[in-house]
Amino acid sequence: MDDDTIFYVIRREQASGRTVYLVSYVWETYLNDLVRTLVRRLFLILGIVLVASLLPCIWLARYLTRPLVQMEKRVKRIADRDWHEPFVTDRSDEIGRLARSIERMRERLVRQDEAQQAFLQDVSHELKTPVMVIRSYAQSILDGIYPRGDLQGSVQVIDSEAERLEKRIRGLLYMTKLDYLETRRPEHRPFRLDELARDVWERLRWRRTTSAGRSRWSR
Repeated sequence: MDDDTIFYVIRREQASGRTVYLVSYVWETYLNDLVRTLVRRLFLILGIVLVASLLPCIWLARYLTRPLVQMEKRVKRIADRDWHEPFVTDRSDEIGRLARSIERMRERLVRQDEAQQAFLQDVSHELKTPVMVIRSYAQSILDGIYPRGDLQGSVQVIDSEAERLEKRIRGLLYMTKLDYLETRRPEHRPFRLDELARDVWERLRWRRTTSAGRSRWSR
């Protein structure tokens, strides 16, 4: 061991009223062996802790990701308008609150879809009648038959049904506009008042007026 290195520490102490010197030393080879032993034991402990915590980590990951995967699939189904199956969960944490929010969204979409379908059916029925009347009267006039006795009376029926149809369409557009404004923030854009007035004048400068049973065009 002539080539080996020794590390030592000399410390002065007081014992029984006398001054003594305490010498501590260690060979370099022993110090290296001690460090390697400590490192091996440290890695062994870390490996045991890693293996022991692996199963709980896998269980926790599945516990957290399983409902998220289910919610992702459910949101995709809702996006495809497949929203009639309820989404129920018994969790009370943040994931449970998110699932209940998705369920409330699904219920609202179902109610909105049912109301829209009912509205479209009613509108279709309301629009069907004047269209049928206008078409039948127009075909009769083309065949030289006047259901109201003369051409003017038959045309007046077509005009009244067209006015009724216009009111239904105007109401439909109004409802659509209200729904649009309810779900979106309106955008305010500047415009030129003179251009708007000129456009309205160009469109309405020719109008039809009716008085005493006579129809005429006026400017």
